[in-house]
Amino acid sequence: MTIRNLPSLSRGVNTPAAFDAKHAKPSFVTPSDNLIAWSAVHPSELAEEDMELGNDARHGVFTRRFVEGLRDRKADRNSDGTVSAMELHGYISETVSKYCASRTCRSNRMTPMLGL
Repeated sequence: MTIRNLPSLSRGVNTPAAFDAKHAKPSFVTPSDNLIAWSAVHPSELAEEDMELGNDARHGVFTRRFVEGLRDRKADRNSDGTVSAMELHGYISETVSKYCASRTCRSNRMTPMLGL
């Protein structure tokens, strides 16, 4: 599994649009049965704040759906009372896709990534 170390915004990169995925440094994590890595977007895309929420409750598009999928069990597709990683990934992917279809996302889409 590859985890990308993204540059900090405090190190001279003033806007998310300035991020260059070619210069992200990969590091490797040993696969484990106890590790799931989530990313809000593919490395070539930009994560965004959810503009459907008021300023006091603002989260990222991915974060809002991640929390709702678990906390509110919106991702429990088979209604067994448990949210699996695959159910959560499916829920987040579907709802993020709908979000971008209803407004302009800076990178045209946001593709949540799951690494098992």
